[in-house]
Amino acid sequence: MAVIKRSYSIVSFLVILVLLIPTVSAQAQAGGPAVDLAGGAKNRINVVLQADGAPLPGGTTRLSIDATPLIDAPDLEIQWIVPAGVELQGPALDTPGVVAAHQSTHAERMIKFPTAGTYKIAVVAAYHPGKDITLAASGVLFFVISPNGSRVSDKDPDAVSPMHSKMQAEVTQTTARVGPPKRPNERPVLYGDRANHPEG
Repeated sequence: MAVIKRSYSIVSFLVILVLLIPTVSAQAQAGGPAVDLAGGAKNRINVVLQADGAPLPGGTTRLSIDATPLIDAPDLEIQWIVPAGVELQGPALDTPGVVAAHQSTHAERMIKFPTAGTYKIAVVAAYHPGKDITLAASGVLFFVISPNGSRVSDKDPDAVSPMHSKMQAEVTQTTARVGPPKRPNERPVLYGDRANHPEG
């Protein structure tokens, strides 16, 4: 009888231990969120690209973009660019169409990372205010997906500094700054630390 009671106590202890230990699923957001700001006055459009986090291999995360043309956009388009090995859940092109100056357009996608690796995700917002004229800006985020812990950043983890040393990649959260209006009736311009974001 004592043996039975002892076995029951051990089983109860193991059950409680399992319940107390937090489980980590493939959907767990191991790193993030992260934001990339792109565009500016020169591009005539502002782009804010954000990822909720970086999932473990097999997991998904939400990617969102807010595109704000600084002049009237007759045919705004948003293109989602993902590399091989990443699954984009939804069409690769959004066509909001006519968007007035300083009006924001929001779009979202879920993206899935089936396997570990380093992935560059880009989202381009563009429009054509005149014949043969294209104004565009692209937000870019880098995902390092690993079973030991994933991360997302607006900095390339494989970038090399001028001193030929590998630059440290870290999760960044950029705070937007608002520039003063140039004219009394003009809305302030939202811009980031990088006014001219490198394309690609």
